[in-house]
Amino acid sequence: MRVSRSVTGAAVRISAAGLLAALGVVAAATTSSAADTRPTAPAAATTVDDRAKSGRESDTMQVAYTTGFQVNNTTTTYVLSLNRITGDGGVDSTPPVAAWARPGEYHRYELTSYLFKTVTNQAVYDVLKLDADGNGTRVGDLKVTMKESRIYNRTNVMTGSTNVPGLRVTASGYADDGVQPYLTVSDSAAGMVTLGPDQPEAQGTVVALIGRPLVTSTYTPKKQVSTMGNPYLVGSPVTNSSGKVQGSTTIGGSTTHGVDSSFTVGTEVTVEYGPIAGTISAAWGKTVSTSTTVSQEIAADIPAHTTVWLEATSDVTRVTGDFTVTIGATTYLLKDTTLDFPQNGGKTAYTLRSEDAAGHVATLRTF
Repeated sequence: MRVSRSVTGAAVRISAAGLLAALGVVAAATTSSAADTRPTAPAAATTVDDRAKSGRESDTMQVAYTTGFQVNNTTTTYVLSLNRITGDGGVDSTPPVAAWARPGEYHRYELTSYLFKTVTNQAVYDVLKLDADGNGTRVGDLKVTMKESRIYNRTNVMTGSTNVPGLRVTASGYADDGVQPYLTVSDSAAGMVTLGPDQPEAQGTVVALIGRPLVTSTYTPKKQVSTMGNPYLVGSPVTNSSGKVQGSTTIGGSTTHGVDSSFTVGTEVTVEYGPIAGTISAAWGKTVSTSTTVSQEIAADIPAHTTVWLEATSDVTRVTGDFTVTIGATTYLLKDTTLDFPQNGGKTAYTLRSEDAAGHVATLRTF
């Protein structure tokens, strides 16, 4: 609870003596100076502001509270972008305008209300549909109403609506004192959704949510094999833009190779693989690594108008298993996902490749 000085509006006006008596506090002795008529505050959270008006003194106190409201985005492919917030209640803290609540994230509001008063605020969101490349297109809006009353007892009400087909809006509605109201937006029915290996893009979309605040996940490894992984770049490509051969140029460098996955999505999928590696290590008693560093350089002549680069292929532990990802009331079972974990100290093969101005790719050397 916060108690503030008077603000414009319906303030609660109580005499200083009456307030102190009601609180069971005896006012401290005051001097006869007209400039000092302020009694001792009865508690750290209460302030009494005495001002002289029309030749007499008036004591004004306003009791203010802050209440948390939360908007949860439990969709997998929609972003909630805050457009505006309006209303008759004070705002202690809100997300900034245009802030995104991505899938698996939430927005929290701390709104100010006052004793013996009902206040209402509304947040309006633009709903953006994400494509495979992570770009959003506006498809409608979401309106969220946050209402608090402290007239007889404290009640909080949160409601919402959207004009986007397929989206579901549920709210905690009425909440007693001490219970934070919340509103949840979802795009899937409650229950289990199974995504198989023939749906790699859908699997990748869900895996990308792992690690966000509203998402929980587990991983169950089923089998593992040692094999050569996918090629990756070592150092940076070197381009010869001139019309003559560029002699004895160093290609390659040092690079850190991390976990590869079979998920194919337009956006980069970033997942914290440490806990997954721990689960795999515990299951088979063999430690798997989430990254390894390789260093290799080679000198080569670069033909005119040609780009040359060095790529590597390293030993990996290829693990097949199932993810269970829960967001809101929906649980996704991702069957037979494949993850490649680098093997520290394993073998690495290198290939020097080139591409000319016409787009022809050639293998120059392997070692």
